[in-house]
Amino acid sequence: MKKNIYFTVVIILLYSINMFGRFYGLYNYFILAGVLNIFLTYILLKTNPLRKMGLFLIFFPLVLSTFAVIFALIKSIFLPGLLGFIIYLTSSIFALLIYFHNKNKIIITLIYFITFMISSYNYENLMNFYNYNFEKNENVGKEIPHIDLLDENNNKTQIKKFNKIQVVDLWSNSCGVCIKSFPKFEKLKNHYKNDPDVNIFAVNVYNDTSEISQSKKYTKKYTFKNYYTDKKILAKLNFSAYPYYMIIGKDGKIKYFGDLNIETSETYNNIYELIDNEK
Repeated sequence: MKKNIYFTVVIILLYSINMFGRFYGLYNYFILAGVLNIFLTYILLKTNPLRKMGLFLIFFPLVLSTFAVIFALIKSIFLPGLLGFIIYLTSSIFALLIYFHNKNKIIITLIYFITFMISSYNYENLMNFYNYNFEKNENVGKEIPHIDLLDENNNKTQIKKFNKIQVVDLWSNSCGVCIKSFPKFEKLKNHYKNDPDVNIFAVNVYNDTSEISQSKKYTKKYTFKNYYTDKKILAKLNFSAYPYYMIIGKDGKIKYFGDLNIETSETYNNIYELIDNEK
């Protein structure tokens, strides 16, 4: 009876991590699942009092997740939780290896955690690769369309071919991630502030012009220029979420449309490298 209760508690804990862990952010989930899944799965295999039914309960969520991933890949559906699934699958496989090769469990565990540590360090690159290739914006390679803007003094201007490399932060007032990313965007702007070939600015997308005054509160402590435009830009650039960062080449064509990757560990689509390669 005690074994059944213990098994049930650990099963619930395992399910909870994989069902609700994402609420703490994908990277935190990645770490949490990677560390605890292998341990909990091994404990469940070792203490399983229900035999075949126990194995079914242990791996039932993994089987469901596998079918969901296969279906998404066949239908070309974007799957934000793919990396979480990969670490769940990998940790489960290694738990099985440790269970069936108990004499070599230390070596197998070391191999797993070395692999996991390398994956954790490259997590941002994995996310960048996945998001950019599975959610690729169709405007990349096309000329920048006509987009009307208002500057800080309500003067009309536009995004156009400028014979400069242009880096644009597309954001909205309702996007907390956008505002939290301003220090990184400011760092990027300061890096190129003396470079005559690079023009860096933000574009606030508003629902109504009354939002312009509010947006100025968020940008007043930063030195990058901020412009304003209405939601027509969403259809012209084929996006619906914020923030997005766009690089426009000197030829007026969109070279990049994605995340703000400026950390040294973010080697895939690193913004600094993308800008320097356009010079």
